[in-house]
Amino acid sequence: MKIDKKTLAINLMALLLATFIILFSVFTYKYVNLKGQLDGGERHIALKGINLEEETFYEETVVETSIKTLDQVLQATGNFEFKFSSFGAYIVGVGGIKADESSQYWSITSSTHELCRNEVDNMCSVGSSSLFLLGSNQFEFTLKTF
Repeated sequence: MKIDKKTLAINLMALLLATFIILFSVFTYKYVNLKGQLDGGERHIALKGINLEEETFYEETVVETSIKTLDQVLQATGNFEFKFSSFGAYIVGVGGIKADESSQYWSITSSTHELCRNEVDNMCSVGSSSLFLLGSNQFEFTLKTF
């Protein structure tokens, strides 16, 4: 049985078209689903500050419907201070307590956010501008020393 080049080309194009349609459908469904999670409903974001003595000194719950990242929430509260560098913005102060930049830093942890809860000690693996809020979350900002 001999297959000519025209038939082979048509079959290959049909296979590629079917693959494209399936992938397009899957990605469209995922996009619409994610967009619905980002746009719909209000989010309760609990923020907690913990000092070097492991005492809670700052607690606030923010209810938002339009803010998409943790960074936007923190800037909107006015209780967080940032320093901007070539690597991006990082937290230098929480609730009036500033870190000594030569020996201290603020650690972000969360037992509820998907990018943090499976990490060691629930420590977030990305910065606050990369933590998209898909629902209600709790975040702790702990002052640590190097």
